[in-house]
Amino acid sequence: MAKVIEHRNALLGDSYYEVHHRTGLTILVYPKPGYSTSYAVIGTNYGSIDDALKVRGGEEKVLPWGTAHFLEHKLFESEELDAFERFAETGATPVTCSPVLPISGRTSRSSSTSSSTRTSPSRRWKRSRASSDRRSACTSTSRAGRFSSTCSNVFTTECYESFYNLNNMVLACAGNVTVDEVLDICDSALSQTEEVIVERPDKGEPADIVEPSIAQEFAVTIPTFALGFKETHETPIRNMKERILTDILMDVVAGESSELYERLLSEGLIDTGFGYEYFTGPGYATVIFEGRSRDPEKVAEAIKAEIRKLRETGVDPVVFDRLRKMNYGKTVMSYNDIDGLANGLVGAYMNGAELFEELDLYREITVEDANEQLKHQMLEEYCALSVVHGPDETI
Repeated sequence: MAKVIEHRNALLGDSYYEVHHRTGLTILVYPKPGYSTSYAVIGTNYGSIDDALKVRGGEEKVLPWGTAHFLEHKLFESEELDAFERFAETGATPVTCSPVLPISGRTSRSSSTSSSTRTSPSRRWKRSRASSDRRSACTSTSRAGRFSSTCSNVFTTECYESFYNLNNMVLACAGNVTVDEVLDICDSALSQTEEVIVERPDKGEPADIVEPSIAQEFAVTIPTFALGFKETHETPIRNMKERILTDILMDVVAGESSELYERLLSEGLIDTGFGYEYFTGPGYATVIFEGRSRDPEKVAEAIKAEIRKLRETGVDPVVFDRLRKMNYGKTVMSYNDIDGLANGLVGAYMNGAELFEELDLYREITVEDANEQLKHQMLEEYCALSVVHGPDETI
């Protein structure tokens, strides 16, 4: 009998369960009694950022660009019915994800397949955006959307056997489901696999940006911009406290209730589509402000000026506390969303975290923590502006 570990949050009155199955698969189940649907995600910690690997302590091998994306598509094909048709026969809707991070030029290490009655929303641990081949102004490599013709059957087979090995995968289920139901299905459908240890050589990301600005021409009516602030850090990934503080700091700088947002909007420099994101993963992190504007450079300068002012004066404690409580409330509400819960379980597990950790941190963080983090974040010397403009405009 597999050992079941309970993770419980007393304030929510909720629990989710962790099981290490005999096949090597890690299973996470978040029952939501009374819900009419359930949502499942199975994922492996693999993406285009993995451009080299060592298997079982062997020789390091450089992977052709596009291997992860190519494998993602091939996994759902067959000479008979493909995976989407098989899912449809059960009344479920399949969703495949291979997250791409613009500006950073890297992808998340998550590649997953979901089965649900609707599309999965974004959550803190699973933030991704579709992107075509976009050049990076912040990092030294860019391979999103690319595929190398040198990708051979040998490479794809080894990657498949290494990353799509049950010992290196995680299954998360949330909603109208129980641990016993999930285990019964896994017991009958899965076979034990030999464990494969995969080492990812850390090539390191240079601290400097590639160039401070880049412009591209596409068929757009209004220029689209992304202002990124590259970061370096000694730890492999940002921890949950750093992520939460960054979310609040971005709200302080340019949230809808900020003076900067109201001024830019009233002057017609941005529209309501303006927003910001924190793209981070193994060895990289970037704060991004993005939107549409007739004058992207002016918007970029206004954002940088606001960050300079905050660094000099410090974050207003009243503003910080209001935003902390607002984000805490949104987080509590998100635990009613089974799509986000399943994706959040996978993301948290792959980042070595526990899903309920963020709720405790929201009650513990202080404005002093935010001001300390701002000293090392959103620095102008590591800033890059990317603009996409129409053929008749000069940027």
